[in-house]
Amino acid sequence: MHPVLFKIGIFTVYSYGVLIALAFFISLFFALKAAKKNNIAPEKIIDLWIIVALSGIIGARVFYVVLNWPYFAVNPLE
Repeated sequence: MHPVLFKIGIFTVYSYGVLIALAFFISLFFALKAAKKNNIAPEKIIDLWIIVALSGIIGARVFYVVLNWPYFAVNPLE
């Protein structure tokens, strides 16, 4: 698999990012199907999905910084 799918000017689309986004949306699709089956309001699922997605992205970045603390201690703005 190619790491870079395409570039538009300075904007680069990576295959890993596309696959992560695809996984997020597939999970939302299946969660909405399960919610409909169990009589849960779709709005609640979408609200929870947004919170979980943002928490996952922020948590992954915090975890990355913690694992690479010696580098980020010297270069805090990166």
